[in-house]
Amino acid sequence: MKTVLNYWKKIIIFIIAYFFIGGLFYLLGSWLCGININTKIINNITQVQQIVLSISQLCGTILAIYIFERFNNKKLFYKLDFLKPINILILA
Repeated sequence: MKTVLNYWKKIIIFIIAYFFIGGLFYLLGSWLCGININTKIINNITQVQQIVLSISQLCGTILAIYIFERFNNKKLFYKLDFLKPINILILA
């Protein structure tokens, strides 16, 4: 029972950290694109701005996973098997 609670604690910590890191990277990406995020509706975004926002969100996600795995689970990022050929085929 104790290990189940430890996993839930880790998941909650990761979600909270992801919100902060992902939010910071989204703010950085919107700042790079020159998008004002204070407006409620963002309609006039070009495709290049969408790509920059998506890449910044991807970088935030990768950084959150790296921090969580490196400091919480004590594993190296490249040992998570993201680069196996079968995983690349599934993600594609």
